[in-house]
Amino acid sequence: MWKNFHFRSFIYHWYYSRSKYDIHSPFVYKLYVGVLKDNSDHEEYRLLKEEPSLGKVMVPVKYARLLVRLAKHFHPGKILISGVGKEPKFPALFHIPESCRVFYEDSDPGILNESGTFDMIIIFLDTEHIYSPEYFSGIMQHIHNDSVLIFYNIHGSREIAEAWKKIIHHPSVTVSIDLFYLGLVFCKEELTREEFMICL
Repeated sequence: MWKNFHFRSFIYHWYYSRSKYDIHSPFVYKLYVGVLKDNSDHEEYRLLKEEPSLGKVMVPVKYARLLVRLAKHFHPGKILISGVGKEPKFPALFHIPESCRVFYEDSDPGILNESGTFDMIIIFLDTEHIYSPEYFSGIMQHIHNDSVLIFYNIHGSREIAEAWKKIIHHPSVTVSIDLFYLGLVFCKEELTREEFMICL
């Protein structure tokens, strides 16, 4: 059943994905050309051989490289990561500067009860921990206009895919980008509300 759902989801995503010629948002076009479709050989990629997983989460090299490029593009100073277990190795893979502070919700469940905002929030979804709209509303209390939210495994199951749909329809979300395995969410007030499907 899961394989059938996953296959149908992939075919649907591939069929409706946009190319750069279909993207009229300057913000998304710049992201598409400069980050999503960047084929440069970044020095940080060499770390990927040493870090095949992020805690309990296995990430294909293709998407691990994308996470590296996203970090380089957005230069986050404060990151929240959830869903990788209590012994993650994310900073080594990310190759982020020492000045960037990384917080793990799995190790500190009360982090969202504290005040403050994050520049980047990365959430790894699984069937045991499907993030509800209520959880997402709590996350929204800790972002600013330029924050980027990254959801991994957004089509991992029918339930997770439904949760993703609810997330991108949150009133504060202006732009969402569905990359099939990974989803990007932005809440920039100056952007027109749009949903994108893009194949890497």
